[in-house]
Amino acid sequence: MKIIRRRDIRKVYRRFTFIDLFAGIGGFRIGCERNFMKCVFSSEIDKYACETYLRNFGEDPMNDIIKTPSHLIPSHDLLCGGFPCQTFSIAGKRKGFDDIRGTLFFEIARILRDKRPKVFLLENVEGLISHDGGRTLSIILGILSRSINGNNLLFLDKDSLKYDVYWTVLNSADFGLAQNRRRIFIVGFRNDLKIIEFSFPRGDNNKVIIGNILEEKVDEKYFITKSEMQRLVKRRSGFCGYLNNYNDKCSTLVSGSYGKGGYMANHILIRGKIKKKDRAYTLGYSSHKGGYMANYLSIDSKCNTVLPEFAKRSKLTFNQFSHQFKDKNQRIRIFTQRECARLQGFPDSFKIHKKDNQAYKQIGNAVSPPVIYEIVKNILKVLKESKN
Repeated sequence: MKIIRRRDIRKVYRRFTFIDLFAGIGGFRIGCERNFMKCVFSSEIDKYACETYLRNFGEDPMNDIIKTPSHLIPSHDLLCGGFPCQTFSIAGKRKGFDDIRGTLFFEIARILRDKRPKVFLLENVEGLISHDGGRTLSIILGILSRSINGNNLLFLDKDSLKYDVYWTVLNSADFGLAQNRRRIFIVGFRNDLKIIEFSFPRGDNNKVIIGNILEEKVDEKYFITKSEMQRLVKRRSGFCGYLNNYNDKCSTLVSGSYGKGGYMANHILIRGKIKKKDRAYTLGYSSHKGGYMANYLSIDSKCNTVLPEFAKRSKLTFNQFSHQFKDKNQRIRIFTQRECARLQGFPDSFKIHKKDNQAYKQIGNAVSPPVIYEIVKNILKVLKESKN
């Protein structure tokens, strides 16, 4: 098998173009541009995300894709879209297509039908698989596919776009990140390309841990004060609190709705010496369980999904949380915005939003660029082989 060097890839794929739908702050764009592709169109309606996108890419993606007719979208080779996932997430109300955000998938279908790009790459939460008993994903795949993971469909949807579709769930933790972030990725190739096989990247770098991404100097605003800690200790009395020990990977790094009326906020860290080993802790509030809960983390492990809901806690209202501790000198703090960006795989050169709550929200909504890079690399390899 011939080995393709990086400089050869740059030469071969320089002409490949892509569009960046529901662009957010550009996670897809970073992954594609690292593969030397050119962005010819981007779309995003959140004005604050557009500000961050403009600062990093010199392009304002502000426009409403619903109001953008297909003829105004340039021809392109790859369509990228992390269509809104809140309606399919277990952290949301899971309304799916009943929510206006859920219907935005059909805007992707419209553009695929009208522009017929060679390939598309979509991303969503893992909860999409089980949403509505699997019916939602079945509808999406039915509209996109003539084959799924190499198997031809016996009965095509009357509106089928007839792409050869492959899908899987990938974990960002396998791609050099200190975050467990499981997402579904859907890749589709135009049927005339006759792609008979596509493999998603496996990911072979699972060694990065929380301790690798922490900043050395952290502003005091990220730490709990002594008086707040004393207040937490007082408030803890009468509530159920428990400590979970994670030997390998930590529990979900979430701070939104969890279950029925419950909340978890695992962005909170404690740095201190415990048994001669640095540790990190997460705290959370759960009304569902009738009290407070505290999850125990090691900075020698990984955290879980960074979500946009953390923006609601970004004012550092520590008095909302209970704290179980072993040493009076331990201190509580939250991840900084830069640390969250590192957990997602954004380079330190990436300019994050100046407003704390917007930075947390945008990073939590983003895709992990290193995962996109590896998927796109495999896509381009298959397209080259097909061309040959």
